[in-house]
Amino acid sequence: MLFLLLGFLTKVSFIIAAGAIVLEFLYSRRQQIIADKKVLIKYVSRIVIFLAFFVALLATLHFVYPFDLSSASKYWRHFFVLSGRNYLQVTIQFLKALFYISPLFLVSLLFISKKNFEKLRLFLVFLVLGLFFYLVLFDFSSGALDRYMQFIIVPLSIILGVTVADIFGSEGTYNKKIYILTGCLIAGGIFLVQFLHQFVPALYPKTAWFSRVVGLKWNFLFPFTGGSGPAGFYVSWLFISLVWMATIALAIVAFVKPRLLKPVWVVILILGFLYGGVFTEEYLFGRINRTYWKHCHS
Repeated sequence: MLFLLLGFLTKVSFIIAAGAIVLEFLYSRRQQIIADKKVLIKYVSRIVIFLAFFVALLATLHFVYPFDLSSASKYWRHFFVLSGRNYLQVTIQFLKALFYISPLFLVSLLFISKKNFEKLRLFLVFLVLGLFFYLVLFDFSSGALDRYMQFIIVPLSIILGVTVADIFGSEGTYNKKIYILTGCLIAGGIFLVQFLHQFVPALYPKTAWFSRVVGLKWNFLFPFTGGSGPAGFYVSWLFISLVWMATIALAIVAFVKPRLLKPVWVVILILGFLYGGVFTEEYLFGRINRTYWKHCHS
């Protein structure tokens, strides 16, 4: 536990995990707290003692291994901006993070059962606190916000795994072969749209991307690059849009008609594998869009 605390000292964002654990603990003891206010006082006092111990530990480490707290404080004050934020940049980077994670992980949030909600509550609270930390509390528009948003990967992966296991572990029969074939046909058609003529807009101004999206001119390559994030690569916006729209439409069908839950999720999973596979291929090899981009600029 001590080494875990010492490791947390290297990142201010550890407050997200600590806050999620504290809130989850207090919520799990809510009945005791409501019945007896002394219980709340006891827990709050323990939290205060822990914070005092943490501050003392930080002060002690300063003498063991000297470091400049004022520089760290100045660094974080640079991101603590309540006005004049570049909301366009924040929006673009946040959307990029969502594009990285794929719609498969996000739609799983709609299908968390009541019995699993209790088990997954800690991860849901962690997601909410993390989004507040990176999107509201601090201004990361000047940094690689899409890289910082990687914190959503682990909790969403756990939620997806539990949700899918719950869906396919429930009762009900269906023709697996038909829906697997249907999913493969839909995925194959969407995959082939990448080989249509693709326009390659400049990185700046970014409003050029929005004008093409609003104008339904979706046959262009969307850049995933910048900051200290991953190496630059391109993915067809038409491909991204079709996968997102198809996945959301299927999720709505499964949500409205529970009897189709299993077969629809077979197709959703196939689309998710396609989406992740294309992003991985483009990042590692760029055989489709990076090659096309070089051809257009040769």
